[in-house]
Amino acid sequence: MNERIQQLAEQAGATYYKRYFDPTPATVLANGDALEKFAHLIIEDCKKAFWSEDCFVSDLAIDDYNKQVEKIRKRYED
Repeated sequence: MNERIQQLAEQAGATYYKRYFDPTPATVLANGDALEKFAHLIIEDCKKAFWSEDCFVSDLAIDDYNKQVEKIRKRYED
C-alpha cells in the first residue's frame, strides 16, 4: 500500500498496519464512520488527480476534468 493511502487511512481515523517481514500488502482496519470517511477521502483524492495546470487556462481541459469527476461521482457516491 502506498504512502498516500496510509495518510488517508490515518486521516480518516482508521488503523493502518504493516506486518514487518511479511510480503503481504498492508492492511487498513476501519469501522463504520472511519470506513465511510476513508472512502470519501479516496474519492476526493481521485478527483484531485484529474486536475492539471491546463485547467486554469483551457476550457477544454476544465470540461474534461468535469467529465472525469462526474464519472467518479456517479460510480462511488450516492
